[in-house]
Amino acid sequence: MVNMRKSYDATFRAKVALEAVKGERTLAELSSGFGVHPNQIRKWRKQLLECIPDLFTDRRKKRHKDQEELVSELYGAYDENGRLRPSSTINIISAKLLQFYVKKSLSNQLI
Repeated sequence: MVNMRKSYDATFRAKVALEAVKGERTLAELSSGFGVHPNQIRKWRKQLLECIPDLFTDRRKKRHKDQEELVSELYGAYDENGRLRPSSTINIISAKLLQFYVKKSLSNQLI
């Protein structure tokens, strides 16, 4: 017989992680109460604590910073005489451009 992995929805994970952050009960108590392994609760608590600062950052400033980095990389594609650098550098920059626009489109979908 094949054991199926349990999958928990996001609201349940958030609820358990929030209880772990509160610290009112031990991990063992939370584990037995919610039926989740203590290591899993630790992982969810860590993820929650890492993501909290992102909730309070200004997305416009982050987007502006990403755009500034992109522009500086694009200007790096030209040498001091105003000529384009070798194609290997251009390929790296075009890959970074593609990565930037993929990130941008994904972030727009999340908003």
